[in-house]
Amino acid sequence: MSWETMRITVTELEELLARLNGRRYSAYKRLRNKIIDYNIAKATLTKIQSDPHSPPSIIEVTISYSSHRMPLEFFKGGRIVPFTDYIARALYATLRKYCKKCGSGYSCYMGIPKPSPRILRRSCVEVYGENLVLRFFIGLPAKGRRILGEKARILLIDNIIKVVKSIIALRNRINDIRKHVENYMDQEFLRKWLYENNYMFFIGDGSILPRESSLSERPLRKAIPFKSPETLRVQVKLPSGRVVTGMAVPHGLLMITGGGYHGKTTLLQAIQEGIYNHVEGDGRELVVSRKYTVLVRAEGGRIVTHVDVSNLIEKLPSSEDTSDFTSLNSSGSTSMAASIIEAIEAGAEVLLIDEDTSATNLLYK
Repeated sequence: MSWETMRITVTELEELLARLNGRRYSAYKRLRNKIIDYNIAKATLTKIQSDPHSPPSIIEVTISYSSHRMPLEFFKGGRIVPFTDYIARALYATLRKYCKKCGSGYSCYMGIPKPSPRILRRSCVEVYGENLVLRFFIGLPAKGRRILGEKARILLIDNIIKVVKSIIALRNRINDIRKHVENYMDQEFLRKWLYENNYMFFIGDGSILPRESSLSERPLRKAIPFKSPETLRVQVKLPSGRVVTGMAVPHGLLMITGGGYHGKTTLLQAIQEGIYNHVEGDGRELVVSRKYTVLVRAEGGRIVTHVDVSNLIEKLPSSEDTSDFTSLNSSGSTSMAASIIEAIEAGAEVLLIDEDTSATNLLYK
């Protein structure tokens, strides 16, 4: 089947959905391999659910440069990740706005997973050349297992066009996009700066390290902003032009001590999260760690297969060979020893160990 024979106009799609109205749900398969031309974008259903109660279908929408007219500086190099991250957050909000349940199961659903505060590459928004590609879930509507043709028309025509227009309208928020990109580039610069100056991590003055709760990514309200000690305080000029100060810790062995509820674990968790770049307002935008920083812990009961832990555990009561240790139910100390060795083998540059989640009988050795 050629490209031209697969392409259909919005009018042809409308006619097809009218014919499918009231038919069995499996008739939606007729939308497979169809490229829908919306004039301002093109779309195709890359996955069609088999049932309204099954996981939703997936639609891929391609918006060409002639439609989105976004600055092409965001479509190359290191700016792609923060640019698409910004679009993904806007897409999430837009889909929530137009997602209104109808019919059975996932009927009329539109959505993507909620983006975390981390600025990451995500498959829901990508760039290909000068094109902007969106991917999201949609629930093809039905009542019982019979197709709702009119609801499908609203979903696949009216709502998709609204979503595309909303994304295109982001070109009016270029200053916000540029600020988001600069925030990301500043953090990338800081991470490179760590290597150049032999530091393990950097925590900027004013950072908010504690979270709202163990189940929340939001910063704790009324938290005390981080203030670096004079002995470790440095000043860094960022690509955005900002000059920041904070604590930079040299590469080596570091022990964090203090009483209970004094923030030792909070600090360690922030350092662990420093491998990611964070959005403005998260509180950890200036918490940056080396790329391969890993938190290791005891995981009693985990499976360990052929790991040489002899540098950490010389002998075991069972007389097993610790240079080739295998267990289907490892203890706290052997699981932690295995995790340390595995992290090193995987290229870890910095190991983080929290006494609260460690095997103390391994640590004191």
